[in-house]
Amino acid sequence: MDRRYPIKPFDSSKFEPSFGEKIADTEVKLLSGGACNRNYLVTTKNREKYFCRIHNRGTPLTEHYITQLAKEFVPAVEYLWIGDGVSIMGFIDGVHFKPTPGLMRNAGWLISSMSKVKFDRSGEIKTDGKVEPFDGWDSCHSGFLSLLRNEKVSAMLTELAVYKKLK
Repeated sequence: MDRRYPIKPFDSSKFEPSFGEKIADTEVKLLSGGACNRNYLVTTKNREKYFCRIHNRGTPLTEHYITQLAKEFVPAVEYLWIGDGVSIMGFIDGVHFKPTPGLMRNAGWLISSMSKVKFDRSGEIKTDGKVEPFDGWDSCHSGFLSLLRNEKVSAMLTELAVYKKLK
């Protein structure tokens, strides 16, 4: 968990537009995990389970867009509702994976498959799929360019390029 983002308590009013009056009759449990966002398991009186997320970083719409891209390669949750800084997804019962050689091999295969998704540039992925430059990258960009003008860095990159050609 990222300590820059304290745990936000579950605020049922943020989810009420989706749940309606049945939000009053729910059981809410904070789930472990989640680096920045807070995730809750919400169980209704009828034993229906939902995964509710309070977003501390990023936007629910962007996360939804990226999840839709990932669905081509891996099973992914269904987004049921997206609100202001919150989202509700279907809950998938299960356990956290424990790394095994087979699982790690499969993860590597999936990651390589996902590399087929191409974007026009690096930057922040917007909800419509467009990629905008990161804020603050002007200074970073000029910093990288100044590194390329550095004699030692230039020589090292030239050596690397020659080495790759000889390989």
